[in-house]
Amino acid sequence: MSTIDTPQLTIDGRAIVNNYRTLCQQAKTQCGAVIKAQMYGTKSFESLQKLVGEGCKDFFVATAQEAEDRLDLPADARVYVFNSGPPTSRGVKIINSLMEASRAASIDAIHIDTGMNRFGLSPDDVAQLDASKIKENCLILTQFVESEVPDSIVTLRQINLYRSCVASIRSRLPAGRSIRTSIANSAGIFVPGAQSDLPRPGYALYGGNPTPWTQNPMNAVVKLEAPIAQVRRLKSGDRVGYLGTWQAETECWAATVPIGYADGWLRSGSNQVIVEYQQNLMASVGRISMDSMVINTGNIEPKVGDRVVLISDHPELSIDSVASRAGTIGYEMLTSLGNRYQRRYC
Repeated sequence: MSTIDTPQLTIDGRAIVNNYRTLCQQAKTQCGAVIKAQMYGTKSFESLQKLVGEGCKDFFVATAQEAEDRLDLPADARVYVFNSGPPTSRGVKIINSLMEASRAASIDAIHIDTGMNRFGLSPDDVAQLDASKIKENCLILTQFVESEVPDSIVTLRQINLYRSCVASIRSRLPAGRSIRTSIANSAGIFVPGAQSDLPRPGYALYGGNPTPWTQNPMNAVVKLEAPIAQVRRLKSGDRVGYLGTWQAETECWAATVPIGYADGWLRSGSNQVIVEYQQNLMASVGRISMDSMVINTGNIEPKVGDRVVLISDHPELSIDSVASRAGTIGYEMLTSLGNRYQRRYC
């Protein structure tokens, strides 16, 4: 019998720290850490102090509000704000356009667009940039489009364009002034030629696979379990869920689990989800509802209160595998995990 009566989300902060160490070793330099969206939905804020203890001094968030929160980081930590928006008194604003650069009294960080066509100065904008505004150790960033694609021509072009833009900036700096480069995201750390002064992993810190072409080098961070709330025996021909999208071909046992799309368990995963019960992988059946879904346990009679595992370090239950079956990516799955779980941190 399970000791929990509500879905439980376990976040392993030790794994986040171990993943950071692995990424620094791969990058052969000290990395920063992307902690936006409440650390990709994990909310493992205690592990931030451990990252600081590992030598991490550069953190990245999406909004000014996230920078204001700062999450008890030490005073000498640098918190960079990706998105355009109002200046923040506590974070370092990343300049995303020539207009922002022209209005700024000084520049601590610049984003160069090398192909994403989202945020950042174009190469033509870089040529017009007033380099005298660039402060010592200004961070020059770009964002890869497809660094998770092996041997990508697009990535190679981005690297070359980025390095050309950086050279242009360096040639116009006041004498003796230095800048820092930041090109590699999680997957970029594993891309030959993408070395820079400050890699900035995000997804990989939280257990996502930065090398989808091979085995995940990261430790799993998230484990999701839920109790069985109700059990029934289905007859041949019985349908399950809204609109009856699944029909039993033979008699079988079915277990209702209290997790649904209100918990971030995406409806797009209907009839695709796999869970582990009594060391067996079993399929969900029927549409995922707002607050529940149904598991086909076949000839195994489930018991109310027993738990099923939905996300774990099992290859079929990794955050990437779960997301793929829901037709999305692990980033969305992680950041969608809701607030109704009993959260446990270790």
